[in-house]
Amino acid sequence: VEGNNFTPNIAAYLNFYPYSGRNATIGGTFGVGVPISSDSKNFNFLMGASTIFGSNNRLVLNFGATLGQVNALDQGYEVGDKLQDALVDVPTRNAYQWGGFIGISFSLVDLTQ
Repeated sequence: VEGNNFTPNIAAYLNFYPYSGRNATIGGTFGVGVPISSDSKNFNFLMGASTIFGSNNRLVLNFGATLGQVNALDQGYEVGDKLQDALVDVPTRNAYQWGGFIGISFSLVDLTQ
């Protein structure tokens, strides 16, 4: 059965960027997210680029690649294969798969003061 290709996450990001004093800066991001759906409760690892807006209270747009666990067919089965018996459970295993993400984050406190 096909699953949902889009799952919202609650994530924490670590953004790194060169300080330039400008109101818009491009940098990198790394994060860990937890899906808020009933399909999956495993951690997702998020890595990519970020665009930082503002100089004191920053707003950040994050985007890039994500690595998370999915259920994959096991024992050599592929999509469309027939099982030998209708009462046998479909053999699956947890596997990591790459995907993409886009996110918005903001600073909770100003650490410079």
